[in-house]
Amino acid sequence: MDESKRKEILQQVDRRKGITPLVLLALGVLMLISPLGFVQDLLSVEAWSGLTRFFLGVLFIYLAGLVMERQHQTGLLRQVMESNEALMSQLLGQDYRKKRGVELLISMLATTSNESAKERIRGQLQQLSGEDFPAEFDPWDRWWQENKDSASFSGKSEKGS
Repeated sequence: MDESKRKEILQQVDRRKGITPLVLLALGVLMLISPLGFVQDLLSVEAWSGLTRFFLGVLFIYLAGLVMERQHQTGLLRQVMESNEALMSQLLGQDYRKKRGVELLISMLATTSNESAKERIRGQLQQLSGEDFPAEFDPWDRWWQENKDSASFSGKSEKGS
């Protein structure tokens, strides 16, 4: 997905989720002022005592605060993840995810005994690297140790990523 399109979608999600704490806050304030005579007439909430409504109001306001804090933390986490993505791209190049994927696939060749899984892993490695080795750990590991610093995936198929 295009990076600018992804950021636009995430910003839209951030804008939409902002209404929940406002609703909770409004309910909380409404419950807090509900013991007042004019509000009781408007809402006809005589079934609950004033103390019950007060504590419900406090609870709604507390929940609004929790939701707002969680949304704030989510935003901070997103910023950290985007900063990490930018840093890793700068330090390791644009292909760092694919390089990490190749390392993981090669290590999986060493740990699995399922021949069908090994063939699927081999297919992914071929697609990423353009190399054609058997579905065995040693040849792929040897190739990776010799080429991991210079490997480039920009011309390879994006289907597997």
